Amino acid sequence: MSETPQTPPPPEPIPPSSGGATGGSAGSYNADQMKAAVQEANPYDHGIVAAGIVAFIFSLFSYYTYSVTAGGLGATGSASAWHGFFGWFSALLALVASLVLAAGTYGKVRLPFPHRLGVFVAYAVAAVCAILALFIIPGKVDCGGVAACENAYDYGHGVGYWISLIAILVGTGLAFMRKDATD
Repeated sequence: MSETPQTPPPPEPIPPSSGGATGGSAGSYNADQMKAAVQEANPYDHGIVAAGIVAFIFSLFSYYTYSVTAGGLGATGSASAWHGFFGWFSALLALVASLVLAAGTYGKVRLPFPHRLGVFVAYAVAAVCAILALFIIPGKVDCGGVAACENAYDYGHGVGYWISLIAILVGTGLAFMRKDATD
């Protein structure tokens, strides 16, 4: 009698990973690893990320202020940073720099450039733009040297500008201190 060879039973299916601290594929990055990365990060990195978020949020507040007085009557108004190039560009650049730092530090994302140096350069450009926003105010009326007209208008900066400027300058200083870090 000839015996037919028996085939072995199929292997047990591998259960899917639960994504916990012990599971996951080699390329995955789970919540526990993210939590550990955030907890192990340098406090200056947290400050840089917070500075970009604060600068962006306060760019939506009163950034530029205007007032006009004519014939004993006056009116005031304000506009956000999004009404002038240097205001919105500095806030957006600070936010993007913070997101790049968060991706490179917390998310362990490999970027095609040294992310800490890129963050410093972006914050430095944002600082220059924020300082330029102090002198270049959108919507400024050109009175052509007429004293009555020039005395009627007043331009300034609101709380949103000053908090954004401080946040960007703090972020720039922290980014400078961390630009050569390897952790």
